[in-house]
Amino acid sequence: MRLFSDDKIGCYLDAIGHRVEKTKGGDECKVVDLTLRVQPFTAQRAATLDCEVRALLFTMNTTEPKPLIKSVDLALTVPKQRLTVYGFTDDDHDTITCVLSAAEITRARVRTEKDVEGFAFVFRATVGPLAGEDLEYLQAWHTDSRRVTFDEQQPALDFAPPDGEVPRHVAH
Repeated sequence: MRLFSDDKIGCYLDAIGHRVEKTKGGDECKVVDLTLRVQPFTAQRAATLDCEVRALLFTMNTTEPKPLIKSVDLALTVPKQRLTVYGFTDDDHDTITCVLSAAEITRARVRTEKDVEGFAFVFRATVGPLAGEDLEYLQAWHTDSRRVTFDEQQPALDFAPPDGEVPRHVAH
C-alpha cells in the first residue's frame, strides 16, 4: 500500500529533527524526523491518499473544503514507505535526487492555515540511519519543495543462517 497512489507529489520539508531510537535488539540508531507538508491538499489529492479522507474533508458535489473543519488528525495505517525524491524544477523534473528507505509515516493531519485557501496535509516521515550526503540533501531541501513518489518498502532479505547452522563457504 502506498501513501499516495499518484507519483511525484509536491512536498515541502518544513522541519528536520534528529534523535536516537532503540532497536528491537537494544542497540541505538540515529534517525531523522522529517515534517512534510502537501499544500494545496485538494479533493483530487485527498482521493489519491484515501477515499474516506476525501469524503471527510470535502463536499461531495462541489469538492470545496468543508467550512467547519479547522484541523483533523488522521489515523492512517501505512506500511513503511520508500520515498523517491525528484527535483522540483522543469530541468530536473525526472531526475531522482534522493531515495529514503523504510520511512515510517506517522502524525498525519490536515489543517487550514491563515491567509491560505484550502487544506494542508502534514505528516512525519522517520528515516535513518542516514549517510552524510543524505543529511546534506535534506538540509538543502529544508523549507523548499520537491516531488516525492511513495512506494511500499519491500521487506529486507535476511541472509543470516538459521540459529545453530554454520554458513557454508564455497571454495574457488
